[in-house]
Amino acid sequence: MLNRVLKYSLMSRFSMKEGGPLQKEAFEKTALFSGFRDSCRSLTMFSILLLFCFVNNCGTSPVPVTGKKGGNVTLPCEFEARQISDIVLSRVSKKILVCGSKGYTSSVKIGDQLKLDVLLASANKVETNSSGKWTEVWSRDHGVCNDRLNDSDGKLTIKEFTASDVGSYRALDFEGEILITVTVIESGSAEGNTRKTEEQFSLFWKHLLLLFCIVIYSETTSIHVPGKKGGSATLPCEFEDRDIFDVILKSLSKDIPVCKTEECNGRVFKIGACDVVIKDLRLSDAGKYILRVFYRNDQAELDRQTREYHLHIDVEISVKTGEELKLDVLLTNTDKVETNSSGEWREVWNRRDGVLDHHLTDTDGNLTIKGFTANDTGTYRVLDSDGEILITVTVTGSSTESKEKLNKTDGSKNMIIGLSVCGLLVFLAFIILAVIRIYKRRHRNPEHEPHLGVPLQDTVQGAQNS
Repeated sequence: MLNRVLKYSLMSRFSMKEGGPLQKEAFEKTALFSGFRDSCRSLTMFSILLLFCFVNNCGTSPVPVTGKKGGNVTLPCEFEARQISDIVLSRVSKKILVCGSKGYTSSVKIGDQLKLDVLLASANKVETNSSGKWTEVWSRDHGVCNDRLNDSDGKLTIKEFTASDVGSYRALDFEGEILITVTVIESGSAEGNTRKTEEQFSLFWKHLLLLFCIVIYSETTSIHVPGKKGGSATLPCEFEDRDIFDVILKSLSKDIPVCKTEECNGRVFKIGACDVVIKDLRLSDAGKYILRVFYRNDQAELDRQTREYHLHIDVEISVKTGEELKLDVLLTNTDKVETNSSGEWREVWNRRDGVLDHHLTDTDGNLTIKGFTANDTGTYRVLDSDGEILITVTVTGSSTESKEKLNKTDGSKNMIIGLSVCGLLVFLAFIILAVIRIYKRRHRNPEHEPHLGVPLQDTVQGAQNS
């Protein structure tokens, strides 16, 4: 279409409109026609892009943001979640929108003093509709323009509030944008009671919405998984046993290889449908994990579900008095370390200031106590930047005296056992000797002892003959 319009326009310009098809085709191949065609195409694309920018304001128009005094306000960036390196917020007093048009409501009793904190650095004028139409009551050039108001301490003040002062007061910047709108009502009036009821109703729905958000958010929060050093921990996926295609585990933005079965040599392996087990736990295993399960859905398409976990590891250490204690707890995700050795939790190390207790030193990434004392016993907990507990170390003391008592007790036990064994052996030897003696007596030879070998009958006969 563009070629046809250009061709007839240029041929008409150069008096070639009546040429034949061959002449028209030859004209299309000339450098003049090609140059004009490329220029027109560029101009068309530029016009379309310019129109798109005007329609979308090219992302440079200010985004109005509404806020209430004492509340919170969010400045949405609406950018895609890419690898953002930094965020810088700048403020130009006459450009930025401090509050939206809703502002806040102030309830005042008749006769009381009313102070309007609306004279901002970016405010150019203040208007009110208390008389039924918007009238200017203050401007930066002329100051106060109403005898009911006065400017004191950077605030517009009405000393004695009356019913005629009821209405809205709005502050505008130099470009006419509304900075703050303050709605002033009479305390105790029907309007005030109605507005109060509306605010309470609105607050009720906000709280209900907040509760709903908390319930929804709770379904996506981390699953806390406890474990002990040297033991095992299971990260439950709690997905249905579907056609699972792959399981990926991440920690600190790094992929962790997951063995398909328990028989493999790795410390991390899958059991069941998609549960992941970490065995031989180390302190460095503590922290957050993200499990992604890829499976085939009902339409045979590859789908994904995600779970987040927080692994907390417990360890118990027994230290002799006077020995050195090393706590290998300063991980890459450690933000601070606390202890309750003094009876209450106190911070002994943080990433910004380092060691905060003179009894501790930071050596080779370990918190070290050179001469352990009874005052150092207690619990040491390691927290990340979100305040989640990574590691809990329970430190107990074992003194030299208790060791000696334990050795003496062991020695006494050993002596009793030894004496018992010796007595048992002597008793067995005595029984064996007795059995041997009885056996010999019953099996003696008559030739060596004739008086023992004479039969009883012969002995009786001999006695009768004599």
